[in-house]
Amino acid sequence: MIRVAHAQATFYDDGAMRPSSAILIELDFDAFRTVRRRVGPEAMMVLLEVAALAYIDSDGRLVADTNAGDLAQRVAAAEPGAPAHRGWSRQPVNDMLARLEAAGFVVREQHS
Repeated sequence: MIRVAHAQATFYDDGAMRPSSAILIELDFDAFRTVRRRVGPEAMMVLLEVAALAYIDSDGRLVADTNAGDLAQRVAAAEPGAPAHRGWSRQPVNDMLARLEAAGFVVREQHS
């Protein structure tokens, strides 16, 4: 099961309510393994980075404003000590995003 929840307000112990933009993405272990098998472990790491950047836009869509180069840097930084030959550069990450899009996990849009 993959579930995305969005909380627009936070309630504090003193009874106060303050706006927030909290997003919870819940992915149970079986679903995680199924997705990882379907797209591969490297693409799964990219998907998790996309999820970490996600927010709800004004149209109510879950979006992440990023690109392949930014994601390559984020994934490489999340994996300290990884050998440089792992391929965390723009083109391999772009290929992984294409794999994730083909599997129906992301939709890419071009913005100017």
